[in-house]
Amino acid sequence: MGKNSARLRNPLISPPLVIDIHKYYCFDAHNKKRSPPDIIAAIAKEGSDIASYHDKEVGTVIGEYSCVLDNESWSKVTPEQRPDLVRQFGIAQSQRWEQTLKPVNGGAYFWTAKMAWMEGGEWGFVEQSRKGNIVPPVGLTLSEQRVTEIAAKAKAGQTRARDQAIAEHVQYWDQHSPGQQMEHWRFAAGYDVGFWDALTFWESARKGATIGFVNLWVGKRLGEHVADRGGFGSQFQWEVSL
Repeated sequence: MGKNSARLRNPLISPPLVIDIHKYYCFDAHNKKRSPPDIIAAIAKEGSDIASYHDKEVGTVIGEYSCVLDNESWSKVTPEQRPDLVRQFGIAQSQRWEQTLKPVNGGAYFWTAKMAWMEGGEWGFVEQSRKGNIVPPVGLTLSEQRVTEIAAKAKAGQTRARDQAIAEHVQYWDQHSPGQQMEHWRFAAGYDVGFWDALTFWESARKGATIGFVNLWVGKRLGEHVADRGGFGSQFQWEVSL
């Protein structure tokens, strides 16, 4: 964040930085000494320091990961346990990198798709996908027809959902800050932009796509809102990005 000099010069420009992180558990001495169950159990908390930047314009992406553990780790369990533990290991990583580390982490890349020895074993995207050891994004598991049906349902319910969200937002702040003049119109504007952005991604050429770096996208839209409608430094600017 400190190296993002363009943002320091002009917060309205604020180009984001994304840091590429590689996550392996088979090379270092620390992980070699751990058993597969111990490593799997720790994955749910991996990157907690990354998650703390959810409200900042900085992102990460897991540029490489795999289902590989060192033989020293595997020596701590029986050979019969290995297939199920590989599956647990891959699924735990898929869920952590692709789901619970959002909005800061924008996704993950498995090493690798093209192998000299296909289908690649525990290094291979093809083999691990076919075995169900890594989890694809939900949108990619749906048929194009189902994606279209979900989009149509969202559009049909948009007005009702929008009115309810705005009413609940206003009611909350009327109760907790009675008499205070706030800028709830910013909340309504942010809701509209967020809804149609999400729908646009969902209906894109890659059907079922979702926004990856949510925090970076929110920062982009917030900057555009301030540039278009004013309010830089407003104490109620946060209402846009709820």
